[in-house]
Amino acid sequence: MRLCVVLSSLLGLVTAAWVSVVAAEPLMEVVVKRLGPNRVHVAGSTVVEAPLQDVWRVLTDYDHLSDFVPGLRMSRTLATAPKRLLVQEGIVRWWIIQRKVRLVFEVDEVPPHTIRFAAVDGDFLEHRGTWRVEPRDGQARIEYEATMRPNFVLPPVVGGWLLKRQLADSLRAIAARLEAVSARTAATTP
Repeated sequence: MRLCVVLSSLLGLVTAAWVSVVAAEPLMEVVVKRLGPNRVHVAGSTVVEAPLQDVWRVLTDYDHLSDFVPGLRMSRTLATAPKRLLVQEGIVRWWIIQRKVRLVFEVDEVPPHTIRFAAVDGDFLEHRGTWRVEPRDGQARIEYEATMRPNFVLPPVVGGWLLKRQLADSLRAIAARLEAVSARTAATTP
């Protein structure tokens, strides 16, 4: 009987700890689907406590994305007309192995809800996708989806896991940045 009480108490503590961790984590979903030998579709979403204009400002501040997105070493606007061109460099790490990745994207913005992008140069044979933002009663749902085919081997099991982890880390970083931006906005608003 005493063992049952102790196990029940431990289970309650573990559940309470798990619930507090889940509550602190933004609502997030990330899925990676293999489309072929070296081609994947990645999709993810999160809900953040931020107004639409803050979300749009953070997502389109291309020259400062590398300040807070993990693994993104450089992000710079090359041109704004006739098409917006953006160059990004990042590092993908797995244990002791690391790979530098460079991409030049053509970006099409449909303010304040959609950003479409497609690689026109770099380390991927194909990399195209969309960011979407939906307002929800003072919150915003941020959605990302992309189809990718790197010009290097993407290991079947590890590659999918790395992409899933990288997108989840990026969404967490965006949510944290938006929390900071919203806090600053609230502090300066009379």
